[in-house]
Amino acid sequence: MMWRYSENPVIGRYDIPSSNSIFNSAVVPFGDGYAGVFRCDNKRVQMNIFAGFSKDGINWEIEPNAIDWRDENGEPFTSIYYYDPRVTWLEDAYYIMWCTEQGGPVLGLGKTTDFVNFTRLPNVTLPFNRNGVPFPRKVNGKYLMFNRPSDD
Repeated sequence: MMWRYSENPVIGRYDIPSSNSIFNSAVVPFGDGYAGVFRCDNKRVQMNIFAGFSKDGINWEIEPNAIDWRDENGEPFTSIYYYDPRVTWLEDAYYIMWCTEQGGPVLGLGKTTDFVNFTRLPNVTLPFNRNGVPFPRKVNGKYLMFNRPSDD
């Protein structure tokens, strides 16, 4: 049985200086607590994702700056928007999938081992697809992804 936590929201909409709202958390056990990525809209309602840490899953410290994505060569990688993040452990890293843009909504992909340094990988879908998450186990030797195409 599941129930909604009576003290929701756990994270307030202004818990970092630039935010107008914070939601769509993607949280995983990490070290002696939890780590996650969070969609934080700024006061101009621009969507981005931020890393955060918690010892108990209730009290969070969200980094005040958005994730600094770097491509596999270490060069900065930016996008117009980031939202609906999901985190999945696959073999050697935490993989983050979220909605971004490339001529319409597509699924972006990145990874981290420490929730401090993030590597941006190529997008994994064509437009118009904004909801997806990697399946955490191999099937017939390959990783699969659940996704739901969307309209434009």
